[in-house]
Amino acid sequence: MKKLSKEELKALENEWTDCRALEKLVEHYWRMVYHTVREAFVRYNAPFTKQDIEDMRNEVFAELLDRECRKLRLYREDGGRSFKNWIKLIAGRTVGMYVRKKDRPGVFGGDYLMPLDEMTKVPELRDEIRRLEARQSLHRALDCMEKLPHKECLVLKFLFSDGLSVPEIASKMQEEENNIYQIRHKGVKHLKDLLRQIEGEQR
Repeated sequence: MKKLSKEELKALENEWTDCRALEKLVEHYWRMVYHTVREAFVRYNAPFTKQDIEDMRNEVFAELLDRECRKLRLYREDGGRSFKNWIKLIAGRTVGMYVRKKDRPGVFGGDYLMPLDEMTKVPELRDEIRRLEARQSLHRALDCMEKLPHKECLVLKFLFSDGLSVPEIASKMQEEENNIYQIRHKGVKHLKDLLRQIEGEQR
């Protein structure tokens, strides 16, 4: 995402706290959340791999989008914390909760599988299931990228998987920055169309 003016960022923050323009939220904070997660692992003195960081980054965005963006809606500008630092706070807390879990990485262990319908009847599991659904939505989006035209897929992967900026992608692909912005715009549009199609098939 190109560098935003204070006014543009403020307008987007208003949309994000109203659970709108979420693809721009993910794109704007994708790299920052990666680094925040890594710093949190170091701060908690917990062993981690690059895959752990990427998985936890997905978990952070799942938390942000969970329950109709409840955590985004909780943000208050007059609370003394910027929106960016609010995202960092949630990322740090998400890592903290993870490293303190005694039963990570598996929640249930063993071979027992409770039917999903039964799980939703257990109050203590409802939030976990909502988070799982949010994570699955994010993974589904990443899977759908593979169906995009090659350049669109490549640009979105550089953005979302590698956390590269548009100038970095332009340099890597030896393209003009304006071309990368156009490819990104088309890629996001096509990705949203694919996701809507999948949702329609599942109904």
